[in-house]
Amino acid sequence: MFTSKNPHDKQYQRLYYTEYLKMAGNGECEESGRADCFAPGERPCELNPLYQRWFYDPESGLAIRLPRNEMGDDLGRRNQADLKADIRYVVRKVQCIGKTENRCRTTICGISTAPRKPHW
Repeated sequence: MFTSKNPHDKQYQRLYYTEYLKMAGNGECEESGRADCFAPGERPCELNPLYQRWFYDPESGLAIRLPRNEMGDDLGRRNQADLKADIRYVVRKVQCIGKTENRCRTTICGISTAPRKPHW
């Protein structure tokens, strides 16, 4: 697992995928290469204010360049949220070994002394 200090870093593009696809506006996918799949997207403008998004499935080795429309934006946001939730789950699972009920009650890890909301 890797982490980055830059919030705009496309972390999932660093992984190796076995299959690269490009989705058309109607939802049909066609094969493409890594360079074509991860090519920089056009900047949002008044005509199309949506950002370029990708769908990643690290387990199956699949990366899809989504179209810049509502469907692609929605699918890309949900996929990104799922991937980030998985990373947060793994990080939290190993962060605190003394977790009981809804608060960390151990003083070993230092997390329990940090001023923040309880984690579970």
